[in-house]
Amino acid sequence: SAPAKRPGDDAPPATLHVRIRDRVDAVGEETYFKVKWSTRMDRVFQAYAARKRTPIGELRFRLPGGDRDVEAHETSTSLGLEDLALIDCFRAAATDEVE
Repeated sequence: SAPAKRPGDDAPPATLHVRIRDRVDAVGEETYFKVKWSTRMDRVFQAYAARKRTPIGELRFRLPGGDRDVEAHETSTSLGLEDLALIDCFRAAATDEVE
C-alpha cells in the first residue's frame, strides 16, 4: 500500500527563485535571488541595486513583455510568478549622451 500522506506534502515550496536580467548594459547577465512568496519586490530590487552598486532610483524593473514597471509593494504571489521567474532591469531614464 502507498505510504500515508502527511499534511503539507502537496504544499508549494516556501521559496522560489527570481532572476533579474541586466538590460542596462545589454549584457543579459542574470542574477538569482531566493525569495519567499510574500517578499515585497522592493527588497529584491534593493538587493540587486546594492549588488550592482547602482542607486535604486536609476533602475526600472519589468516582466518580459510587460507594459508597466513592477511596483515595489508587489510580491511573487501578486505578480503570479513561478520558480525561476525572470524580471528585466532597465535604466530609469535614458539620457542622450552629448558628443
